[in-house]
Amino acid sequence: MSGINEFVSARDPRRLVRHATLRSRATLLRKGGLFVLALVAAALFAFPFYWLLRVAAVWPSESLYGSPPSLIIDDLSLYNFVRVYYAIPFAQYAINSVIVSAMAVASQLIFCSLAAYGLSMDFYGKKYVMGFIVAAMMVPFQTIFLTDYLITRRLGLINTYPGLAIVVAVSVVNILVLKSAFEAVPDSMVDAARLDGASELYILFGVYWPLSKAALSTTVILAFVFSWNSYLWPLLIATQDSYVTLPLGLATFQSQMSGNFALQYAFTIMVLLPLLILFLLLQKYFIRSAVMSSIKT
Repeated sequence: MSGINEFVSARDPRRLVRHATLRSRATLLRKGGLFVLALVAAALFAFPFYWLLRVAAVWPSESLYGSPPSLIIDDLSLYNFVRVYYAIPFAQYAINSVIVSAMAVASQLIFCSLAAYGLSMDFYGKKYVMGFIVAAMMVPFQTIFLTDYLITRRLGLINTYPGLAIVVAVSVVNILVLKSAFEAVPDSMVDAARLDGASELYILFGVYWPLSKAALSTTVILAFVFSWNSYLWPLLIATQDSYVTLPLGLATFQSQMSGNFALQYAFTIMVLLPLLILFLLLQKYFIRSAVMSSIKT
């Protein structure tokens, strides 16, 4: 029927132009509506972060509770951030978190890549191995952390950086992300590398890695965020203050500064800032990986 209508319309140029104009207007209205809806959704999600900054950037704190309270930051001050920095050993906590997160990212890039490289090949029993790995995702960490703690203590890793990073050295999610990316690499490139005498490690790091930047960036972000926000495991392992990470320091600081929301929010922003910077640096690859995964699905 659409073909007949187009044929009939083609015989009346004015009707054809009017039909095309209505279609273009409908398309413009639909895109405009989606754009406005996206703006409203972005504002709703961004407002809590804006209010976090609004409260943290006010000094003195009493000026925040005016009548009516102002939503506009017209008295920006970094005084609360400076107070947080000197109230606790913030630099030491930040260094500990950076070291542990860097170890987690490096270990996940290596170990998850090795596992994904093996799973991207065809071998007998592959579906059973994949089923076992996927089933491991269903096991909550709280059910095995006691066993992990006993093993870590037996290894003598209490109050050490490797002890803090050992439980985030491998992630099932990142294994699956990298496996999906490796399977998209053309077999002809891998065969050509093998014909040139390349080793399996060279194929992994010299062929697969350069062609899987989006998946590797996703791995970096997920590993860093999970390790940076980890609270329960550092609470068990870091019994000395010299190994305390930022989430533990934030919990202690909140208990000491209960009622002073400006300082608490300032500390929260200082903890979140590295995550935002990392995401902004790698968001292009992260979004590309998400789009590729949705297309495959």
